[in-house]
Amino acid sequence: MKHIQLDCPSCNQEFELDVGFAGSVCRCFACGMLMTVPKDSVHDQAEAMQRPESPELPVESAQGPRPEFPSEVASPIIFATASEKTLQVGDLGSIPTAPQNRVFARVTTSTLFFALTGVLVSLCLFGGFLLLRSSFYTPVATTDTEIGQVAYDRKTQVNPFRLDYPNFLGLPLQDRTVVLIDASRSNKAWLALVKEAIESGFTTPSRAGRTVGLIYATEEGGLALAESLQPLQDQTKPSLSRFQAQVEAIGQADLHKSLDQAIKLSPRRILLVFGRTPDPDVLDTLEDLTRKSTIILDVIMIDQKAPVPILARLVNHTGGQLVVQSQARIRAWFLEHSDAVQAILEEEP
Repeated sequence: MKHIQLDCPSCNQEFELDVGFAGSVCRCFACGMLMTVPKDSVHDQAEAMQRPESPELPVESAQGPRPEFPSEVASPIIFATASEKTLQVGDLGSIPTAPQNRVFARVTTSTLFFALTGVLVSLCLFGGFLLLRSSFYTPVATTDTEIGQVAYDRKTQVNPFRLDYPNFLGLPLQDRTVVLIDASRSNKAWLALVKEAIESGFTTPSRAGRTVGLIYATEEGGLALAESLQPLQDQTKPSLSRFQAQVEAIGQADLHKSLDQAIKLSPRRILLVFGRTPDPDVLDTLEDLTRKSTIILDVIMIDQKAPVPILARLVNHTGGQLVVQSQARIRAWFLEHSDAVQAILEEEP
């Protein structure tokens, strides 16, 4: 069976698809980027699909106007590529995820049979080992939310503090993204960890060509890193540290005013970080935003037992991602990264 080998235009991961997908679209298995699958993969490359601010094609479909609420059946979503191609996608959930490119050559049927036999034997041995181990080991209790409860397709076991591409707690920072963090007093327990995640994800080596904004929602409104979106390569740990040192978790943050400030930066994506269920006026603003703009919403909720249903609908409607994460997991990631850095420093002469 023939396959197409392509590189993701966002994270440069290699993947492959059956030739039957040529001329269609797919989603990267690593970063979730939507992209085109060229008909001629020898001469053409996959192109990232972005939602334009002012689509040239009508938003309404043949079935009627855009639904009033995200929970209803949505009209086709319009995307554009760097080569000015325009595409309409009716259902984001039906877009296939391209698997990772295989490292080894495909084997013959007889070789594959023996390989599968070896895998089955290994699994049986490993299962026996786990059964034996479980009789002597009691797992430590954890507060992490089950992955089945959230719409998040990345590998949560990967430590985001050790990733080499721009990200915030594992979510890739795309171009023209605004990160908005709730700095209410109730979030004081994890705010310091979030600041460390910002410094780590904003100052990775591969960050050219992307502009971002950073706003902390405080009781007086939004405290912004800059008045406009800034290139990531201009951000350094000392400058970020000086800015974030001004942020304190005091009182109740004015999320509504801070969200309006984020929208005025004209981003393509807004990444919201909450530690509590947003007030009704904030949810109303988000719902209105999803109806009147093409901004993609990503949401990270820290120490929540389950996603807020209305947030889940809004995020899915825009094609974004919703993550429910625990403070314990973030702290473990940070300590693991700190220990690794310390070990490297101790090995240096």
